[in-house]
Amino acid sequence: LSYAVTQSTRGGGNDNDEVSQIDRAQIFQFAGYVKSAVDRMRVINSCADEDISAHADFWGHTNYQHTPTVSDDCKIYHPDGGAVSYQAPKEEWLDQNACPNGGLSFQKTWHLYYANVEGISQSGAPDGTDLVLNLCCLKQDVCMALNDELGVTNDGSDAPQTNSAIYTNRFFVGTSSYAQNTSISSNAPGFYGHQSACVKELGDDTYNFYNVLIER
Repeated sequence: LSYAVTQSTRGGGNDNDEVSQIDRAQIFQFAGYVKSAVDRMRVINSCADEDISAHADFWGHTNYQHTPTVSDDCKIYHPDGGAVSYQAPKEEWLDQNACPNGGLSFQKTWHLYYANVEGISQSGAPDGTDLVLNLCCLKQDVCMALNDELGVTNDGSDAPQTNSAIYTNRFFVGTSSYAQNTSISSNAPGFYGHQSACVKELGDDTYNFYNVLIER
């Protein structure tokens, strides 16, 4: 991901020129900020994987609230935790037709959930154990441009399609979030083993950029 940020800011390595270098860099940089924050909280604040939280007042809902609640030290967007300043995705990145009526609370936002990512999850790990940051409802050209930077092979004239629905409507709230049948996999050539990629979800045809925060 850090390589993709560098390439985007330098202006190299992308075939989808209609998607600006700045836009690509902003998407990669925010995902990188969250990944770095999670790493710091685990090492410096001694946060357990299950205690990493995206709960924050600005969401306007409590879907990320753990039970029992976790320390502010383990909250991505809290000054005492990851201290990440949330950056809402730009409207021009998003496919307004894919998620009409404003979308759901996990759509058109940077969403924290859990999944087994093909080639990333440890062998034998139960379903839904990787901690994943997801951005749903991207435009097709934005999705494919991100893959160009990341070295992910797009599937002909489209992004790699997943083998099943990826259930991004699930929220990470700790231990109870794990071991559910949630996976990100694709038969597309060159998809296997990417920590970050953009995929076309089977079923609803929405485009999702994901970045694995914790491999489990």
